[in-house]
Amino acid sequence: IEKLDEMLTATTKLYTQTRMKADDMLEHLIRTSENHSNTTNWPEEFLDERMTHLEKGLHTFLKESKKQFYRISTLSSYINETSDAVDKLAIGINEFHNDIILLINKPNNYLNRFYEYDRENEQLHMFIPTEMPIKEMFEELRPHLIELRKRLFISVACIVVMFIVCFALRSYILDILKAPLIAVLPEVAKHVNVIEVQEALFTAMKVSFFAAFIFSLPVIFWQFWKFVAPGLYDNEKRLVVPFVSFASIMFAFGACFCYFVVVPLAFKFLINFGLNEDFNPVITIGTYVDFFTKVVVAFGLAFEMPVIAFFFAKIGLIDDSFLKRHFRIAVLVIFVFSAFMTPPDVLSQFLMAGPLCGLYGLSILIVQKVNPAPKDKESDE
Repeated sequence: IEKLDEMLTATTKLYTQTRMKADDMLEHLIRTSENHSNTTNWPEEFLDERMTHLEKGLHTFLKESKKQFYRISTLSSYINETSDAVDKLAIGINEFHNDIILLINKPNNYLNRFYEYDRENEQLHMFIPTEMPIKEMFEELRPHLIELRKRLFISVACIVVMFIVCFALRSYILDILKAPLIAVLPEVAKHVNVIEVQEALFTAMKVSFFAAFIFSLPVIFWQFWKFVAPGLYDNEKRLVVPFVSFASIMFAFGACFCYFVVVPLAFKFLINFGLNEDFNPVITIGTYVDFFTKVVVAFGLAFEMPVIAFFFAKIGLIDDSFLKRHFRIAVLVIFVFSAFMTPPDVLSQFLMAGPLCGLYGLSILIVQKVNPAPKDKESDE
């Protein structure tokens, strides 16, 4: 605190000197302007040049004054934060001091809080009190649970509103979802069927909810960031806009890659394989929508890998050496995940696993910038 006070005093002094220089420059500028109006012997070009020079100097001093004022405000906030931290530390030291006094004066009373004596076996057993810690734990969790409820309510409310809008536009959304399938179906079977009475209604609701979830993702990401923001520093809280934007863009990029590249190629391969075996495709809308949404959401979430890596690196859970050390395991997990989430053909699996391996490499570069591993740790590896 003393060091910060010295810095604040020096900055305030520099700010005062800058303001005095600016005032002197302004007064000189006014005198020069009056002399310019009362003097006819000086050349006008000389006077104009002198006026321009003085105006530039005044602008520079005023700009520097604003910088010094900003430094003073920043230092003042640092001093306040440090003072609060010192106050909390003093309270903790005081409590620790009281415990020491209790231990010295009444050791039996103090030890009885953590030990109990078994008179039958004449043994001393340590026990952990459960009532107070659990109660205190719930008291500490209460604000976080309230905040979580608030963020979930906003996210669900956004999804519900978007669901109503998407349900009104379900026909257009269904046409967009069916386009990759219709494009590869043979001419004699360019239509999608239903085999159950309620299938059309349930499919429309599934499609509406799927579209509502996609359109609500920016709000969901924003609410997630707002929930974890209280545990971050002030400079990290400013990343809310980049985080929400980048997360939404990566999910949209993954979904678009699936819709325009993976789905057409996979459907073309699977439909043509059935036609070559003399099978007539009879596709039901419910089965197709389930399959389509599963693949699109899988690609969208998989493309969030750089965002997740950035977040984990920001809170210090991983560094670049951790990702490099587990690269082979990550490739294996990527291919297993791709095999479960894509159609049962090798082409679709590689179309998902290939970009994910590239995104893993991109994640290493991002983590290396955000939370690089110590040099001695890298040299050991």
